[in-house]
Amino acid sequence: MTTSLSHHHDIIVTQRFLDVALPISSVMLVHNGNNRALQRLQGLAPRVHIVALAPHVASSARANLTLDVGWAMATLQFQPKARGCARLEGSCTLSSLNAISCLHGFAIQGNFEPQRRNYARVWELLRVHVARGHLPTKPPAPPLHLHLVGRGSVDNLNLPEGVKSLTTVHFNQRYPEYYEQIHHTHALLLVLGSPAYLTSKMSSTVVSSLTTGVPVIADEAVLRAYSFLGHEDVFLMHKGEDEVDAMLRVLRKSPAEIYHVHSRVRQLATSLNARTAKMLRERWMPLQSEVKNRHAALRVAFSEQ
Repeated sequence: MTTSLSHHHDIIVTQRFLDVALPISSVMLVHNGNNRALQRLQGLAPRVHIVALAPHVASSARANLTLDVGWAMATLQFQPKARGCARLEGSCTLSSLNAISCLHGFAIQGNFEPQRRNYARVWELLRVHVARGHLPTKPPAPPLHLHLVGRGSVDNLNLPEGVKSLTTVHFNQRYPEYYEQIHHTHALLLVLGSPAYLTSKMSSTVVSSLTTGVPVIADEAVLRAYSFLGHEDVFLMHKGEDEVDAMLRVLRKSPAEIYHVHSRVRQLATSLNARTAKMLRERWMPLQSEVKNRHAALRVAFSEQ
């Protein structure tokens, strides 16, 4: 059985569930390695395995909470569906008939919460680049555009008038449409709202990248924290660049260069899923004999298939 723990008050619900489910082995997925509530997890059931969603989250839990924590990342890869319009008409690949127009702009995803994402920094960078005349305004150069895909109060974005024309807000979309919108962008911006996302917390934008096959724009600090990401799995920021510089450079790449990185992200997600499945089989899942004995104790029919 696998349980995802989001907040400390979920422990009460988790305990009630475990009391009913009576699992032989439990895997608790955690995204904040500095949450002291994690120390209570191991006592909830006989065999609890605490597993972080990224290497730096596991390292934080081991160092700060003295817990035996490994890491595993698994995602259900999103499969786009035909939508009947020029840009949203299925999976974007180099072989797509509309390979160039299939992608539009960049995405900032997640709840509209300034403490999670530093929107003010992005607006200021855009303002500076607009003032300097750095942003493309005419074909054939593709326009720089940001898709803000998330939930919560739009007022929290504090969008200045001067950059509204460079953005589109996609508010409270259901998850198929949410991931569809992200899939049809060139890249995701992390714009982390706290340094904790590089030391102890998991960024949902990295999860969305692996889910949709859309790379993140990342610097070396991000790659050190999320060490399963390689240089070819992201659009790497060059020394001295800001996020707008990096986006403009991505827009100047050929479709083959862009889709190569998108393909790398999908391959990475498949590899991480295989790694997690292997760990489940070899470390965390109960032996078949244990399952058989539990079924016998509960007087429930058991099938070895």
